[in-house]
Parts: sequence; structure tokens; C-alpha cells
Amino acid sequence: EKVDYVVVGEPTSMEICVASRGRVEITAEFHGKPSHAALPEKGVNAVAKAAKAVLKVAEMEKGFGPGRRHVGRATAAATMFEGGLKPNVIPETAKITIDVRTVGQRPDRVLELFKRRLKPSRADLTAFIPEYVVDERSRVVKACKNAVREAGFKPVLTGFRAVADLNRMARVRRVEGVILGPGPLSLAHTFEEKVAVSELVKAAQVYRRVVELLLA
Repeated sequence: EKVDYVVVGEPTSMEICVASRGRVEITAEFHGKPSHAALPEKGVNAVAKAAKAVLKVAEMEKGFGPGRRHVGRATAAATMFEGGLKPNVIPETAKITIDVRTVGQRPDRVLELFKRRLKPSRADLTAFIPEYVVDERSRVVKACKNAVREAGFKPVLTGFRAVADLNRMARVRRVEGVILGPGPLSLAHTFEEKVAVSELVKAAQVYRRVVELLLA
């Protein structure tokens, strides 16, 4: 079935996202030497190695590399940590997961960057989602701008700092689209995640109007 345009309803505070960052996921393993915890000098603590790596990743949370219009710079964050066998044993292995949001970097080069920076015993690329950009002159962008304006919002073109289904759909279906929805991204995946009912109702009106404009 042919699809011409897509509007993905991620939380954007009803701003029209015409670009989104990509995502690279890396797992990095650190190896040490086990010993009794009462004799830590006899072993090599893999958890300590991994902890130092986490601190190096934290230095990249505010951004690294060149930026791009609408989406800013790439960022990285350590999101998972595994290590240790027993409380009284110096751990032989530890593993961290790193979430990297990209703005044009090739995944293989991102992997090499973290290999050089963290010096793990092993590092693997475990997920990759490419970034997405739509031409701001696209019909779907124009339709969204008009629909948002008619609903009482100021049309704002911006970028989505996360990734969305649109990243995958654009690659597989080769469609044009935007990310547009109620609620702020800053509350996503938090204990305070919510959407105002009034904004949800207006979003439904916007979606309906976008369809009408595209079918006109």
C-alpha cells in the first residue's frame, strides 16, 4: 500500500519537527582479574574500569562534534551498567550500554570514537537508526503549518532531539513526514509524563485538518 505523507504524534508541544536525530547504541565490555574482595590488590576490578568509562561518557552528555540546524549536536549517555558476580569477589567483567544521538555521524565511526575514548576490552554496535530530514517546502510541512495556525498555535519549525517511528518509515517506505504532537518531550519517560486534555483535543483537530488539506 502506497503512503505519501506521514505525521507522527510524538510530544513536540505542537511544534512541527522537520528533522530528527539518529540513534546508535553501543555495548562496551571491560575485563579484569577476579580475587577475594578482602585482597583487592590481588585482582583487577572490571567494575572500576567501567565506572571510569561512564564518567568519560558523561562528559559528552552536553554535546560533541559539529551541530546541525534544528537538532543541535550529537550527545551520548551511559544508560545501563552490569557487573560483578558476588558481593565478596573483585569483579572480572563489567558492561555498559551507551545511547548516542547522532547528527550525521556514521555508526562505524561512532563505534571507533568510543573504542578510542573508553578503551574497552570489547565494544559492539547493537542498534542503529538513521536521522531524518524533510524538505521544509514539502506539502506535508505546509499543511501542518496551516493546520497549526488555524488551531490557534504559532507555527514553529524545529527539530526532534529523540528518534521516532518516522526515522524508520522514511527509510523503508520512502515517505515525507513530520513529527507533531501534544505535550513536551521534556516530560517523556519521567514520573511527571502527561498531556493536557485541551492540547490533546486541539491536536486531534490539527491532524484532521492536515488530512483535509493534503487531500484537497
